[in-house]
Order: sequence, then structure tokens, then C-alpha cells
Amino acid sequence: MDVDTGLLLQMHRKKKYGEVMIAKKVLNLKLRPKQEEIIREFFAKGKEGKPKYEEFLLVCGKKGGKTFLTATINLIIIYKLIIGEDFFKRFNIIPQDVYLLNTCAGKEQSIKVYLNQVKGVLSLSPFLQQFLDRNPTVDEVKFKIPKYDNNLILNNDLGGNFNSIYMDSSHNNTIMNNSIKDSWLNGIRIDISSTYNKIIKNSIIDTPAMGAPQYGIFLQTGVSNNLIKGNVISDNSIQGLVLNDGCNNNTTMENINILMDEKTEEFKKNYGIEEYDNIERMILD
Repeated sequence: MDVDTGLLLQMHRKKKYGEVMIAKKVLNLKLRPKQEEIIREFFAKGKEGKPKYEEFLLVCGKKGGKTFLTATINLIIIYKLIIGEDFFKRFNIIPQDVYLLNTCAGKEQSIKVYLNQVKGVLSLSPFLQQFLDRNPTVDEVKFKIPKYDNNLILNNDLGGNFNSIYMDSSHNNTIMNNSIKDSWLNGIRIDISSTYNKIIKNSIIDTPAMGAPQYGIFLQTGVSNNLIKGNVISDNSIQGLVLNDGCNNNTTMENINILMDEKTEEFKKNYGIEEYDNIERMILD
């Protein structure tokens, strides 16, 4: 059954749960009194309303429940980020991937112990499952940040990110005059169901980083009615501009794809614009 996530978010915003109640009502966990006390203290605020602690050290004995507790705290943070209105504007950041990192003694412990604990808690939370990305890698759990619309992303210098600008189910945004360099995967990625966005006069220069495939502007499946105009896209290791399956009614015009002379001819063939089974598109380059 399809769920109206917008209505679901409104309902949860009205509840205004505290952190312990998030663990009980949203994550559906049973907590011991000491666990409740630790969660309250972790999220405690000082007199000015800011977090009481910049660092929080939790010391537990072996089999003392530290994995369960830290997984719970991280998922409480995820819940608060998901229901927070206008997340990116609040923190004055460009729409992009947001990472919560957990450091373990080794990769095996991270995946087989900590991530398994996170996934176990997630299985108890119908709310968080609505925002879960179903295609993560083996060493991550990914959530989709709810859509935010009508943003102006202007005159930023960006680089060294996985996706320098990333939008998912977002509408009526203008991405203009940004300088983007050396993104690991995509300079600008417009993801599923995003519509009526304008991507205008951006400079995207992406030399290959650590062998990762790279695209200048990447439109995912179902992205439609967007304007891509006057962008300078150069030196991407795969394509400059990709319109994926089902990207309909998009207009691309006056974009420039530049190749560096030292690339091999075989490498050059991977540049430019590539489309997959699109209808009613307009390409004016």
C-alpha cells in the first residue's frame, strides 16, 4: 500500500516527541531506566538551548549494550533530520548526501555487528522504513531526505564530494552559476521524480577521482520538465550529460562539452550527451 509521506511527516511533526519517546513510539523499543537516562543526557541542552555536550563518552563493559544504545541514538538523530522542516536551509547547506559515520574496531565489526544492529532496529520502525533507500551498498544504510522545493542554489564553489549538488523528489529549484570541480560521481545529480528545475550556467569540471565513473549532470529515471541551459561541462570520465530512462519533456540548450586533448580517442567517445528511451525531449545543443 502506498503511503502519503507528506501527510506522515506532518503527523509526526505535530507529535513533537522527545528523544526517549522517539525510541519508544517510532523505533518501537523497550528501554531500561538507565538506557533512558543516557539518551536524555546525550541530547540534553544548555541554558541557551544549544547542545550541552560537544563530545559524549560512553563507557560500557563487554556485552553492556553499547552497540544497541549507539544504534538507537543514531536512528533518533535520523528521525529528527527526516521530520525537520526545510533541513538544508536550516543548516545553510546545499542539498547533498549527509553522512553519519560510526567508527568500529574493524570492517567486519562495523558490518556484522553494528550495521546488523541498526538494520534490526529499523525492522521495527514502519516510519523509518518509508524513507529507507532500498539500494544501499553492503557497508551503509541510506535514507532519503524528504523533498524541499523552491530553492535558489547560486554562486557556490564546490568540489571533492560524491555528488556536489544532489536533489531527490524536489521541484522548482534554480541551480545557477555554481563552480563544481572533481566530484567523485556526479557534479549535479537530479534524482527520482524531480521536476521543473532550472540548471543554468554552471561550470562542471570533473577529472577522474580514484577510478570512479563520473558524470557532469545526471538525470535519474522519472526526472521531467527540467531546463538545462548554458552549462560548461568538461572532462568527465563517462558522459557530460545523462538523461536516464523515463526522463521526459526536459529541455537542454546552449550547453558546451569540452574534451581535453590528452584523452585517448576511445575515452573521448564517452563524452557528450546520452539518452535512454526518453520521449518528447528537446535537445538544442
